[in-house]
Amino acid sequence: MGKTVGTGSFGDIVFEVSAELVRTFEKFSRKRSASYADHETVTGKPTTEYTGGQLDEVEMSMKFLATMGVSPQDEIEKLGTMLESGEAHPLLLGDTVYGHFTLREMNEDMDVFVNGRFWQGVVTVTLKEYEVKPSGAGADALARDKARSVKVPAGVKAD
Repeated sequence: MGKTVGTGSFGDIVFEVSAELVRTFEKFSRKRSASYADHETVTGKPTTEYTGGQLDEVEMSMKFLATMGVSPQDEIEKLGTMLESGEAHPLLLGDTVYGHFTLREMNEDMDVFVNGRFWQGVVTVTLKEYEVKPSGAGADALARDKARSVKVPAGVKAD
C-alpha cells in the first residue's frame, strides 16, 4: 500500500491522494466582500462608512472516479447528507484553515454508467461561511480559541 497524502477536508470528506485512491477537488474559488453604508448629507456627496465584512462564499468542484478507489455515488450521498443537515463543517486546504462553512448548493454531473453504477462524477458545491459570535466577557478570546480548535482529520496537516 502506498503513502497517502492528505490535501485537506470539508467535514467528513477528506481530500487525499495515494496510489490506490484519489479523492480531491479540481477547482476552488472564494468570494470575499465587505459591507458599506452610504449616509446622505444636507449638502454635498454622501459619506461612506465601512460596516464590516460579509460571509465568505466558496465554490469548488470535486471529481470522483471509481477507477481511482472512490465510489461517486457514496461520495455524493455524503455530500447530500451534509446539505440536508444544515450543519457547519470545517474547511481545510493544505495548511490553511478557512473556518466553518455550510453546504448551500450542489450540482452533480455523472458520467460512465456501468453495471448499474456511475463510475465517475463531478460535483460542484457552493459553501457559505458560518460565523458564530459568542457574547459576554472574553468573547473575542473564545472566538480566537474556537478558530484554532478546528478538528483536523488524520492525514491532513494544518497549523
